[in-house]
Amino acid sequence: DQPRSRGLGDVYKRQIHDWTGDGVPDMAMPDARRRGLRFVTFARGTFHEFDQVSHDQAIVTAIYPAILDDSGQVFAVYGLADGTLVAVRPGNGN
Repeated sequence: DQPRSRGLGDVYKRQIHDWTGDGVPDMAMPDARRRGLRFVTFARGTFHEFDQVSHDQAIVTAIYPAILDDSGQVFAVYGLADGTLVAVRPGNGN
């Protein structure tokens, strides 16, 4: 399958949330091929990727932040082309 343009129609596939807990909003977004999820931040005044998750299938849904257990941690939840539902928590960005 071919990746689509990253135009305005794809905005719903990005999720802004403070994934690292440092008070600076971070972003979870598919990579250019949609085969991975990138966690990026502007903390410390620079744009950098602090974690990523790779997949064999394309990410085809929106990315949602969700608390899934009693830990209170927020997971990125999204779906892949083969119907797999993924829930991941990035590292702390340090």
